[in-house]
Amino acid sequence: MDLVKIWRKLEYAGDVRVISPEKAYELLQNGEVLRKPMSKLNLEVVKIEPGYYAGGIGEKQEYYYPVWIFHCRDNFGKNVTLAVNALTEILRE
Repeated sequence: MDLVKIWRKLEYAGDVRVISPEKAYELLQNGEVLRKPMSKLNLEVVKIEPGYYAGGIGEKQEYYYPVWIFHCRDNFGKNVTLAVNALTEILRE
C-alpha cells in the first residue's frame, strides 16, 4: 500500500453560509454526496461533524469548501465516511 501526502498552503478566504445538519442529512438520504460509493449502501449514521473538502491529486481547486462529514457503519459493521456539500443553495454548483 502506498501513502501519498499533498501539502497545500491555506489562507483565510472569507465567511460563507452553510446548510443545517438536518438538510445535509436529507441530501445524504437522496444520495447527494461527494465521491459516491459504487453501490447503494444501507448505512447507520454514527456521527456528524463539519469539515472542509479538499480535492485529490490532480484536481484543480481554488478553495476548500465546507462539508458535513457523516461517519457511518454499513450492514457488515464496516466504517464508511461520506461528505455532503454544506454550502447554501445560493452558492452550490
